[in-house]
Amino acid sequence: MDRIEWSDLFKTDIAIVDEEHRKLFDMINDIATQLDSGHAEPESIEKSLDELVDFTSQHFVDEEREMVHFQVDKRHQKLQRMEHSSFIYDLNRLRSYADEGDLEDHYEEILKFAASWLIYHTLRTDLKLGMQVREIRSGKSSSDAFEYAETHPLNPAVYQKIIEAVIHLWTESLKRIESLEAELQDKQDTD
Repeated sequence: MDRIEWSDLFKTDIAIVDEEHRKLFDMINDIATQLDSGHAEPESIEKSLDELVDFTSQHFVDEEREMVHFQVDKRHQKLQRMEHSSFIYDLNRLRSYADEGDLEDHYEEILKFAASWLIYHTLRTDLKLGMQVREIRSGKSSSDAFEYAETHPLNPAVYQKIIEAVIHLWTESLKRIESLEAELQDKQDTD
């Protein structure tokens, strides 16, 4: 599996957020290394996935605390909380689907989802958070900072990575839909 590499493209300039994003990248890459070794023990992967979920949950708490501290516009805070909740829900749901079959077959799918979502969210939502915090630090109101972040273009290289992440998330979603459709068809055929 490809590794996700931290670069300045991901920097929000909010110290704790950037530090924790780097840690999340490292955790995902460590799990990918375990999978690529060919000798990964399911218990070890499960433990690493549990640690990833736990650390991600704590990161979301820290990020949301920073938004309150800097008085980021409520519209952005609402979006962040919704995306954070959705990610944890989706990740746990993917893991529960895998429990119904052979979890080992799903590790890479789970990890690719986590990596793509992290890239997408960091570059789309968290960079806008960073823009807002910079604007608020310079004296702008939360509302003006929000409007600035929503209308200010990002680096073109950022858009390329966002598109790649969205394509992966979309492709994986289609695969899950096809699998569910096949299961439904099988069930209908046996009834």
